[in-house]
Amino acid sequence: MIKKISIKTKFGWLTAYENKEKIFKIKYGKEKKRSQSTTLAIFRRNLNEFFCKKTQTINIPHKIEGNKIQKKVWNELKNIRPGQTKTYGSIAKKFKLSPRHVGKICGQNKL
Repeated sequence: MIKKISIKTKFGWLTAYENKEKIFKIKYGKEKKRSQSTTLAIFRRNLNEFFCKKTQTINIPHKIEGNKIQKKVWNELKNIRPGQTKTYGSIAKKFKLSPRHVGKICGQNKL
């Protein structure tokens, strides 16, 4: 069963979706119906701590859904430390892809 929670942040409303105790999607906007779960409550707390600068990471069980190359690119994004940047071009070179393709893959990331 899919559960969801909407959280008001300084960037607007975010809605997180959870299935089988793992978050699989986060999007902008507010959902009227919400569900309760331990995973979503922990996510809300971690997100608030992140925005209050009490932590630099949000550790929550999540599920990445995508093909092999999408997962490789998304895992590369997780390796970027706070305060650092990486270009689509540098990621593209690593996986022998076009920078535009890397940008498209980044846009398809539901987390």
